[in-house]
Amino acid sequence: MEKKGLGKRLLLMSMLSLISLFGMSISTFAEEDEFQKMEERWKSQLVFEKESPENESLRAYIEALSKEAENLYQTLDQSPDRTYLWPLESGNTSSADLTTQFTKLQKLTYAYKTKGTTLYQQPEVAAAIKEGIDFMITKKGYDGKKYYGNWWDWQIGIPQKFVNILLLLHQELSSEKIQQYTAILSQYVPDPFQQLYTKPQDSFVDLAFIPNFSTTGANRTDLSLTVLGVGILQKDATKIHQAVNGIKDVFQLVTSGDGFYADGSFIQHNDIPYTGSYGNVLIKGVGQIFTIMDGTSYTAASDAIHAFVENVEKAFIPLIYQGEMLPMVNGRAISRAPSKTKVGYGSSTMYNLLIVSKFAPEDKQKELKEAVKYWMQLNPSYYITNVRDYNDLVMTLSLLEDQTILGKDLPFIGTKMYHKMDRFVQRTSKYMVGISMYSNRISSLKQEIKKTNVAGIHRMGWSTYIMRMMYNSVKAIGRLSILIDCQEQRSIQSL
Repeated sequence: MEKKGLGKRLLLMSMLSLISLFGMSISTFAEEDEFQKMEERWKSQLVFEKESPENESLRAYIEALSKEAENLYQTLDQSPDRTYLWPLESGNTSSADLTTQFTKLQKLTYAYKTKGTTLYQQPEVAAAIKEGIDFMITKKGYDGKKYYGNWWDWQIGIPQKFVNILLLLHQELSSEKIQQYTAILSQYVPDPFQQLYTKPQDSFVDLAFIPNFSTTGANRTDLSLTVLGVGILQKDATKIHQAVNGIKDVFQLVTSGDGFYADGSFIQHNDIPYTGSYGNVLIKGVGQIFTIMDGTSYTAASDAIHAFVENVEKAFIPLIYQGEMLPMVNGRAISRAPSKTKVGYGSSTMYNLLIVSKFAPEDKQKELKEAVKYWMQLNPSYYITNVRDYNDLVMTLSLLEDQTILGKDLPFIGTKMYHKMDRFVQRTSKYMVGISMYSNRISSLKQEIKKTNVAGIHRMGWSTYIMRMMYNSVKAIGRLSILIDCQEQRSIQSL
């Protein structure tokens, strides 16, 4: 026994000597493992790389992705003298079109890396994606030096798609290319706190960050997610810590300005109730970051997680009717077309609450899943067929198949006053009432967003939403009826 123990010690000493000889430490190995773990976890949320699935819904998702990506590949301009990848879409500004181009490259990448699509692991598709990235850098100006138009496209819209593409293609790109691309991203997103000015369209200017300004709310979490992705790609612990520090503030309750308030109110743009849009973006971003970092040395403290989940429950659950966020907390997003039906405003909330449930304490996890299942069961096919990505589908199928989660009870019954955003709701088993108000702290209509929300004042100034259930005698599926009573407008809308 003595000799065997001595042999093990000598072997361990030899291994440590070799590590030292090559200038590596045990902590370096641990860090490498953590970077790999975070990268794999990130990628697993984006694509399906297993054998052909038995689940019919998964097969349908893969077929739909394949068809959409095939169309994108066929319409991609690959001529040597091209001036665009895909033609400008109607309604897009020039900077918004850059985001659209990267979104389409991302979709091609999803199909290229998803087993079962017609484009899976096709070399010519990989080449087209890589050439497309370089075209956007050299010909369209996403080079880390200049910009124009809406800051959001350059710092959030493009980077989030770019990071997803790079993570999925990481093993197929040279270290030089990874360094080039992440350096460009770091020029536009040096950290989660700085924001560029918005500039006129189509006229390139040097990067101009707003002085003495720090991003807030959903914008902060979006930027943090990009910084996290860059940190993983570069294997840079400093960047990871930057991302972690970036989201710390969004957990803290605020007493003025943007963020979550103690009563569950959520404000963005200083004085606009935005739970349904920016609030959704925030909880999705934080949820993704927490999920990716789970089980690593960067895992968030349990008290921070618990506080965040409580804020989410308080802020969202009372404002949902039949799986839909009340329009009075969607800000200017109410003027944008939903994905397919009006329920589209609520589907993102359902998926985002499931993302939050992944890292929630056990009791809160069950509460969130019970609530989401209650709403999803009203129209399960919609939530299965209108997912944003692979992760949404997996979460939805898992929840609907989970026999331990019943989803029988109405998630919220009672009265809730959101004092800090001038919103009121009352919910019973038969109806729901929402009142949208304004004051010296909450705007009736933000002037800078009038172009996209010209009738916004009609639902901000003492608008009353009355929602009641009307039952189909055959299927007993609820149908939403909304009465909106405004100072300047009266309309009845049945959906």
